[in-house]
Amino acid sequence: MTPEKKFFNPTLYPRTRNIYDVWFVKYWVKDYKKGILIPKKAKGYLNHIDELDEREREAQRYIDMLNNNMQPPNAKGARRLLPQEAQGNFAETGRVLLEILENLSSG
Repeated sequence: MTPEKKFFNPTLYPRTRNIYDVWFVKYWVKDYKKGILIPKKAKGYLNHIDELDEREREAQRYIDMLNNNMQPPNAKGARRLLPQEAQGNFAETGRVLLEILENLSSG
């Protein structure tokens, strides 16, 4: 049995490529008890990112999470999504830390 869809029609606003505009993702959440769609906006999350390309990438990942029925991160505090290849990044960080510890213990 597939889970019921929670998030509907996520859209990025504004649709211009101006970094100075206020960006937000508008989507709807389904209330299955009442049978209605409730509009929501994710504001502030994207506006803390200064580079245009990175902002667009984060917005697309946010929309992809909503489309995949996953709860996106809270907009407060501008928490960014984990990297797409999080395991590889954590493994790389662990490897670097291990090298630093080995260098400290040998030197």
